[in-house]
Amino acid sequence: SVQGNFGSAMERAEELLVELPAEHPSFVKHMLHSHVVHGFWLGLPSDFCNKHLPKKDTAVVLEDEDGHNYDAKYLGAKQGLSAGWRGFAINHDIKVGDVVVFQLVSSAKFQVYILRANNFTTTDGALGLLCLEAGKEKIPKEESSNDVKSEAGKEKIPKEESSNDVKSEAGKEKIPKESSIDVKSEAGKEKIPKEESSIDVKSEEKPKVAQSDSSNLASESITDGIKFSDTAIDFDDVKDFSSFSIIVDGLAIDCEFPDQQRETYYELCCAQKSFLHKDLLKGLNITLVVGAIMETIDIAEGIRACKARVPSRKDFVVWKKNLQALKLLGMNVDFLLKRVDGLLSLPARPRAPAEVKLERARTVAKIKEVESRISSVKDTLEEIDVEMEEMESSAKIVDEMMQLLATAPW
Repeated sequence: SVQGNFGSAMERAEELLVELPAEHPSFVKHMLHSHVVHGFWLGLPSDFCNKHLPKKDTAVVLEDEDGHNYDAKYLGAKQGLSAGWRGFAINHDIKVGDVVVFQLVSSAKFQVYILRANNFTTTDGALGLLCLEAGKEKIPKEESSNDVKSEAGKEKIPKEESSNDVKSEAGKEKIPKESSIDVKSEAGKEKIPKEESSIDVKSEEKPKVAQSDSSNLASESITDGIKFSDTAIDFDDVKDFSSFSIIVDGLAIDCEFPDQQRETYYELCCAQKSFLHKDLLKGLNITLVVGAIMETIDIAEGIRACKARVPSRKDFVVWKKNLQALKLLGMNVDFLLKRVDGLLSLPARPRAPAEVKLERARTVAKIKEVESRISSVKDTLEEIDVEMEEMESSAKIVDEMMQLLATAPW
């Protein structure tokens, strides 16, 4: 039944694309199970992304038909929407088989139109108004006589009109056999008119679709885009990454973590054979819980990167303080604390040979500079010594002349 309704939803989406302004690029997505039930990953068309979207990760805004904005994250490398799309899809009750039109109205903002597979929406109503004038011009003459009423009930109704809502005041005309389908009731005796039979058949099919969609989310309640989980998962039940889920106080918060960080956290939990967050204090704010797990992941990645770079001892000290705080919240981070303590106990890393050679060259240059200054000072000292000898000799001569003049005869 979903496939049967998909055709009409896609046709309405294509009609909407024709009516949208050409200056704003747009594309259509048919909603699958992976988009709106499990995973909530929405890949975008590659051609559209290459032409109109950045290649790096960026924040985007999704605006619905009521003018409400929702934040989401576009991953440039993977060309899709991740964080934020889950909340938008669930808040708008988007189901498998629906068709969604995305119109890029600015560099980082999409106008989103939802075409339901099972019923009509505000978008369909607006689309109907936009196409009203064009639709009037395309109505065949045969259809224009559909709403003609018989005043006396004596006129014959053409076959083309027999399946439409033609009313007779006297109600005496007989509708031709072609206008009804031999749909049998439980007793197999009554014939149902065509319009009624089609309505009954659809009414039987549509609840099945609604029931199948609702059953997928029957045990889930949504708050702020985070899914409730009715079942607690023991780590012994986790066989691989696909069965790994981060659940805190009955809330599955996997959507808050990028795939790479979730994989890192999965490896840490596997190393300890338990969820590192299982002993977190009850009632903590979800934002604080997400931050605690993210900080644990960042510290673990920082420790692993010690081979690639040389962290200072200040980094180790900061990591240790943060881990101690996480432990107070209930995170199982003893193994990380032990690893950081081991790093702090290591002797100071010797300097690189190139750095030592550079410092030696600078020292030699300073020595040469000092030696040059000393040589200059020595020269100055010799000049002063020569000047002092000349002064002493001059003083002696002056003393002798004074003595001769003083003792000369009168």
